[in-house]
Amino acid sequence: VLALLYVINDILDLSKIESGKMEIKEEPLNLRTSLIETYEVFHAESRSKSLELTYDIDPAIPECIIGDESRLRQVLINLVGNAVKFTEQGGVHVSVAVLSRAEEQLELEFRVSDTGIGIPEEKRSLLFQPFTQVDSSLTRKYGGTGLGLAICKNLVQLMGGRIALAPGSRRGAEFVFTIRVKGCVEYDCMSAIQ
Repeated sequence: VLALLYVINDILDLSKIESGKMEIKEEPLNLRTSLIETYEVFHAESRSKSLELTYDIDPAIPECIIGDESRLRQVLINLVGNAVKFTEQGGVHVSVAVLSRAEEQLELEFRVSDTGIGIPEEKRSLLFQPFTQVDSSLTRKYGGTGLGLAICKNLVQLMGGRIALAPGSRRGAEFVFTIRVKGCVEYDCMSAIQ
């Protein structure tokens, strides 16, 4: 039942995006907290596979930023979820760095890497197309609708960024995406953290 709910939500999100009705909110958020809460979603599955979930956040990123926490988390859940799903040993790592800064505007770069099965070179161009699976035999083994990466691409673009599979990943996969956020003033920070 829960799997069906996820499929329906993905289809609804894709429909909203394609019709131009998806809105990106600007609200205070704590990036470190968002990342920890994302990892908690996959704690049981990663532990059962003995996978290490790690992250590092550039100290130049303010404790509080302005962005759409729920949509950022949706992108992270999709990418980290795929990484955990397709990794049998080793781990998943997320790094976040400041790419550029102009006044209060920040461009952040996220890298989600794993030591999983990887993605064949000839299938990489299909990754962000809706209802596309890299390998139909993997769909039977691991499940999925082929919507997650298409939704990620659209959400990242709505947040002023871009997403790609890093070239030359020999083992596993590394997805890189950017988003634009703002730094927030102290009083906004307090409400985001509480």
